[in-house]
Amino acid sequence: FGMLIETVVCLCVLATKPPLSLAKYPPYPGTWTVLDDFTDEFDDGFNATRWMDQSPDGWQGRLPGWFAPYNIKVDNGTLQLWARHENITDPKLQKMGYANFTTSAMASQGVIRYGYFEIESRTGSSKVSSSFWFFQSQPTIWTEIDVFEMTGEHASSSLRTQDAMHTHVFRWPNTNTSDLPALCHCTLPSNAARPGLSDATSCSQANYTHRTTPYSDDFHVFGLLWSPDLLEFTVDGVVQWSLPNSCMHQPLRLNFDRETMPGWFGLPDPANLPDRPFTINYVRSWTQPSWN
Repeated sequence: FGMLIETVVCLCVLATKPPLSLAKYPPYPGTWTVLDDFTDEFDDGFNATRWMDQSPDGWQGRLPGWFAPYNIKVDNGTLQLWARHENITDPKLQKMGYANFTTSAMASQGVIRYGYFEIESRTGSSKVSSSFWFFQSQPTIWTEIDVFEMTGEHASSSLRTQDAMHTHVFRWPNTNTSDLPALCHCTLPSNAARPGLSDATSCSQANYTHRTTPYSDDFHVFGLLWSPDLLEFTVDGVVQWSLPNSCMHQPLRLNFDRETMPGWFGLPDPANLPDRPFTINYVRSWTQPSWN
């Protein structure tokens, strides 16, 4: 009997990353099926059938940081998104304004609408952002869900402990920008009352929470429940934000990225780069067949 107990304990210690079939299912009722194309334990290297190592729409990154595909790495069962201080020598990129910093972006090959999506991750340590989000830009519709946008321990005390969550509606079929707040229960920026707005004008909802220590200190589990009726954002199993789903009904790509955000987080100190990367242990995704 004593030997049996010892064997069970040993197996539990070894099974630190169980196969998805043995992992817990979403903490919500219903019949769930695994979304294989949006699920990865990162045990078998970079899976190019699931992921792209760049932004799919040709976006090169938020200035001045350029999305460099070589900053995406899969190592020892983890996905790593790096940021570096280095010269950008490509004349085309220089002409676009990219300089001094390289960052990283990764997107799903496919698009998805509705599900429960969960990752275990640790934010990168510098002022370069670490983000988990969904978006898709099309000629008549463009929406986005930011599960989180965060920064690291080198940022100001208020920013390094902040979890920023957003929804954005940039375009909606047959709808004027001025009509988006009534339709989607969102808020336009102050300049939205003026004509000649660009496509980048978004009608947004936002929620900000804080913890006592930086998110870059340790790993946390982040979840998004995205149903036809509800959006719910969780951290370590605790609901941070819950809101009715008014306009998030477009199939979207799942994204991880890092961006320089000089107007929000500030540019990183070159001495802090390369930083400890944005590290993701797994992404696990499910849906309910009745939703699609």
